[in-house]
Amino acid sequence: MTNERIWQSLVNFLSGLGGTYPVSMIYDTQSYMPAVEEYLSNLQVGEDISKTKFYLDVFWDEYINQNYSGYWKHTNDHSVVMVGLDEDGWVYKTTPSQISIEKVGSCTSFEVNPFDLASKYLSEAKKIVLSGFVNEYIKSKA
Repeated sequence: MTNERIWQSLVNFLSGLGGTYPVSMIYDTQSYMPAVEEYLSNLQVGEDISKTKFYLDVFWDEYINQNYSGYWKHTNDHSVVMVGLDEDGWVYKTTPSQISIEKVGSCTSFEVNPFDLASKYLSEAKKIVLSGFVNEYIKSKA
């Protein structure tokens, strides 16, 4: 799936939750965390969990990129978010006002598969605060 399609999926998902400004949906996902948490807390038994996992995955892709200096890594098998240094020793930082790429000395790098994380959240921890769940997962990897 291309970045353009992923971003469009994110915009569609957050628009359905009341988002009105597409640029902020892509570059300030943290501000949408309360709406996503409310959506997940109101899931009904008969809802399409596969679709929900996909939307949660897309949301977390961008949330992790923005909050933990992540970047996309696409392989033939899957797409993941890499947190930390890229292959050339650069760190990607995103804020609501800018995106920057900086050279840093060192930091821990690791791979996060947001789809697996979404599956785990929906099957095990749905009542835990969403941002806290992601933060704990990232801390366990770092």
